[in-house]
Amino acid sequence: MAIQFGRLTHQIFRSYNGEYNVYRLFCHGGHVTTAVFEGLGAPPALKSVTYELTGRWVTHPRYGRQFQIHTYLRQDQNAEEREQIQLVIEARKHI
Repeated sequence: MAIQFGRLTHQIFRSYNGEYNVYRLFCHGGHVTTAVFEGLGAPPALKSVTYELTGRWVTHPRYGRQFQIHTYLRQDQNAEEREQIQLVIEARKHI
């Protein structure tokens, strides 16, 4: 698993049922890449919000390298919410 910190500034694509989303991700340090989220509960693309994104790097056969988001955390969430999400992330590692 990899962790990226950055802003999802633009939603490039959203499937008709909302279960597949593609974003423009501006990472800390100035790197710009594409990020994808599969499933319900996709993060909103907000230029003013920084996210902590946990996932992995994948290579799409047509669109190239993308960051596939597994979990996300808004940086303005409180410590209790962060702890709960971290427990979920740790539990996924053991599956």
